[in-house]
Amino acid sequence: MSLNTGNDSLDGLNLSGKVAEQSEQQREEAAAALAGIARTQKDEKKAQKYDVWLSDLVKKLLQSSVYDHVINQLVPLLNVRCPSHLLLGYLLPLSDEYMLLVRESLGLTEVTLPNHTPFTERKTYSEPLDTELARHLNIWMETLKGCITIEASQTSTKKINDMMNDIYEEGLVKLSAHVIAHFLYDHGIDIIPADAAKVARGITKKMILLVK
Repeated sequence: MSLNTGNDSLDGLNLSGKVAEQSEQQREEAAAALAGIARTQKDEKKAQKYDVWLSDLVKKLLQSSVYDHVINQLVPLLNVRCPSHLLLGYLLPLSDEYMLLVRESLGLTEVTLPNHTPFTERKTYSEPLDTELARHLNIWMETLKGCITIEASQTSTKKINDMMNDIYEEGLVKLSAHVIAHFLYDHGIDIIPADAAKVARGITKKMILLVK
């Protein structure tokens, strides 16, 4: 699995035992932003479902400080009312439960997520990745593609296009980098910030092509 493109760096990514501390104010901002999502969605039936799933997943992440570095990147996107199904798609590597739930909702092929063998020692990120890790990430990218091309309201579609081709592209890259780094860390792989950013940018660039 080779996704690296460009020359990037990523500040504030520290997964070696402890993640960066996050203020209570940041947590409050996340909660407030979640509360406002429903008021901005237009495609009610679909939007409400993804609003609820995003809200529930983020509330679970807020229960543990190990996800603080992810929440830090998520809050600005919540504050600008980034569509729920887009943000949910980017967070899916952190939850097998929601990965499968979203895939079923999108009508994607039923899959069994890899049952990863517990690691006995940590490794440094290198390509190609372990076969099962690569398969897990490929399942995620297929699901993320479905979230982006979900064909919600025209307003939502235009907002996704604007966000992924404008200043918010950087926000999505940073969110993706932190999610990928956390996913790999949980599976015994340490990735340096520059590599996490490269992988995230490669994925986001591919997703941008879907809405052009």
